[in-house]
Amino acid sequence: MKNLISTIIIFVLLGSIASANEIQRFWIAGKVMNKIYTNYDVYQYMERAILDDAQRSELFEKAGKDYSTYKNLVHRTTKKSFESALKALMFNKVLEHHATSGKNIREWKAFRISSNDYYKQIEALESEVLKPLLDKRLGIVKSRDQFGEYLIKSNFPHKEGESNTDVYFRWYYDQKFRLKHQLRASEAKKYEAIASMGHLTEIYIRPFEANDFYKSGKKTIETNLNGKMMTQTEVSQFLAKNPELKLLIKDINYLSINTAPLSRILEDSESKFEAAHQKAIDGIRPSLSEVKIKKILGYEAFATKLALKYNDAEQLHAKSKTAMALFMNTGKYKDAMKSRLYTLAAAQLELKADRTNLQANLSTVLRSSFTNVLSTLSSKEAFTRDDVKKLLFEDAVSFHLKEEFQNQLGSDYQGYTKRVLALGAWVLEFDAKKIAFNAETEVSVSLKSFTDFDTYKKIQEYIKMKEFKKLNKKFRDRTLRQDVEGMFSVNVDGDSELSGFGGMAYDWLMAR
Repeated sequence: MKNLISTIIIFVLLGSIASANEIQRFWIAGKVMNKIYTNYDVYQYMERAILDDAQRSELFEKAGKDYSTYKNLVHRTTKKSFESALKALMFNKVLEHHATSGKNIREWKAFRISSNDYYKQIEALESEVLKPLLDKRLGIVKSRDQFGEYLIKSNFPHKEGESNTDVYFRWYYDQKFRLKHQLRASEAKKYEAIASMGHLTEIYIRPFEANDFYKSGKKTIETNLNGKMMTQTEVSQFLAKNPELKLLIKDINYLSINTAPLSRILEDSESKFEAAHQKAIDGIRPSLSEVKIKKILGYEAFATKLALKYNDAEQLHAKSKTAMALFMNTGKYKDAMKSRLYTLAAAQLELKADRTNLQANLSTVLRSSFTNVLSTLSSKEAFTRDDVKKLLFEDAVSFHLKEEFQNQLGSDYQGYTKRVLALGAWVLEFDAKKIAFNAETEVSVSLKSFTDFDTYKKIQEYIKMKEFKKLNKKFRDRTLRQDVEGMFSVNVDGDSELSGFGGMAYDWLMAR
């Protein structure tokens, strides 16, 4: 056995000279009877079986198309997943051993895929990717060459100087490697399901179990959700802890300033309106302050710096679009603000804005407008007038601010001044949106009918799934543990081996 291990280590060392800089040392990471996984095997598995071709191409491009740098980048990217990858390899191999060891092949309930079946799937894969080229009557050799050229152009990882055909076969062998592990994982999953069921061919659910499930879930919803004052985040957290309730829920409606105009809440009841209105005003009052005025003036001053720095409206608009695209991906306020500041800087250049006394005038307008708007928003009419009654709270804040700017400035409400004040209105609108988002809301849950066929079927499937989990736990805790726990060991970091004896390795494997 020692000679076998030494041979494997030497083979790995000799076969990985190009990769030696990203894996500093080698060790036996896992043993299942006579099967050994080195840490190098685990990294190979993560690179070639877990990462898909698109991810690998992206890493290769980030590495400047240098293969050695790419291997280092793969190592750094996958390092945090080393333990979970080793666990997957070990778990599949342990199940394969349990399914096949000491049994006649006719007794095997899984892992019966023959070499012939495996190669048929490989051939089918190759035929599929080469078909467009073979259809042109290029022949297999030329088709492989052209597909290899395509792989190189697509940044599939390869070494400098490799031919198109070399790269094609690098890709081809990686597909074989991935398929082998996919088949093993699939067979392991299949075997565990069969073994967990034991002598059962099906899990039967008695009719009253589904009925009891529905009644229990309905009571939980009525007690903890329906009619309660909660934020949407709180509702989401509750459902995350009780995911089975989603089987019963048809729809969830929220009545709050985040989801409905205040005029709609007034239709429901005067008391609900007054409570929501008061929270909205208390929330927005701190934003209608001198501190916020200074921030808005600071934004305008920063936009001026951007205008002086770039002195190119077209370039500023392009940067605004980039920042807005980033905001759409991240949802971060700072990205949205950057976009608006770039646009404001571009407007300053395009409109040839005269900034003489601008900040002082803006300060006066904002101060008066904030005072008047707070008074306006405190009234019921601010949300029930025909021109605003359909607006959400944040939109109503922006609407009344712009209306007040117009009243304050009259015909001077135009040009660059109007653009700056529009930014100010957007800042207050964003504050109002945050207030609305965090406001408690009355939750109204509508349930699916128990007599609905689809609902009844999903409830049965859920109950069956819970019963299967019990059987699976029994299989893992008893049968599988008793049969295999002393047959394997693991060493995740190369320094601390978990022996199979005493159950340490088995406990590690099942802590999924």
